[in-house]
Parts: sequence; structure tokens; C-alpha cells
Amino acid sequence: MKEEQKATSFWKAIDKEFWLGQFFMIVATVLGVYLAANSGFQKALEFENLQKSKEAYLLERALVDEVAQNFEYMQEWFVLYEKDPGRNELNYSPDAHSIDDLIFSTIAENDATTGIAYDELKDISSFYRFAQPVLADMKKGNPFDFNFVKKDYDALFTVTTDTLKRLYASLDAQKKKLEREGVI
Repeated sequence: MKEEQKATSFWKAIDKEFWLGQFFMIVATVLGVYLAANSGFQKALEFENLQKSKEAYLLERALVDEVAQNFEYMQEWFVLYEKDPGRNELNYSPDAHSIDDLIFSTIAENDATTGIAYDELKDISSFYRFAQPVLADMKKGNPFDFNFVKKDYDALFTVTTDTLKRLYASLDAQKKKLEREGVI
């Protein structure tokens, strides 16, 4: 009888140890899976944010380069206009002298636009808003409007020069950050 009691208590002890071990194994497995999934999710979010930052940087870079190119065109065209407001290349072929806005006009359809700071978009939009009327006045070729056009052009020149300096400084900072992250 004592041997049966010993055998029964032995199996009971093993039974408790077995189930306790199984419980801890299940808890450890669930905890391990949770921690691994959470870590993977965090890395996926970081990767997604870096990709969006890269896309926003590339879009903003293209947009700023487009503005800079248009600004150069405006400077060249103003030199032509200034020489002879009434008779110049702008008057004779106005369609050949227009501001490129491919990137600016499609920016609203791009998801990366949300990664560009509002102030920077506002500054870029201001360039297009003010450059178009100045160019239109230059194309009219009215010599009596020269002083008004020059005043508007000078204001556009000053604002755009300052804006481009700020935007390129911002882009350089973004590029350095993306380079540190190994994205670019």
C-alpha cells in the first residue's frame, strides 16, 4: 500500500510539474511572438516613414529645381523685355515663352506632397502666382507699362531669391538626414 501511495504521489507531482511547465512554455511562446511581432511592426513603420521622407524630399527637390529654372527663364526674358519693351522676342513669339509647371501642376495628385512643409509649398505657389502676371505683362509689350512691370519684377526677384535660398537650405538639411539614415 505504501508503494502504491508513493507511486500515486509521484505521478501527481509529475502531473503538476508537467502542466506547470506546459503553462510557462505557452506563456513564453505567446510573449515571444508578441514581442517579435511588435518589433517587426515598429521596423516596418520606421521603414515606411523613411520611404515617405525620401519621396517627399525627391518631389520637393524636383519642384524647387523647377522653380529655379523658371526663375532663370524670367531673368533672361526680363533682359529681353528691358532692352525694348515694345519690340522683343516675347512679343513676337509669346507661346514660346511660358513658365514650366509640370511638377507644380501635378503635385496635388502625389501622395508625397503631405511630406512637404506647408510654408515651403506656400512659397513655391507664391512664385507661380506672381510670376505669371509679370510674364503676361512683359508679353503685352506695352512700353508705358515698363515701370510697373519692372517694379513687379524687382519684387518677384527679391522674394524668389530669398525663397530659393531658404528652400535649398531646407533640402540640404533633409538630404543630410536621409543620408544619415542610409536612405539616399
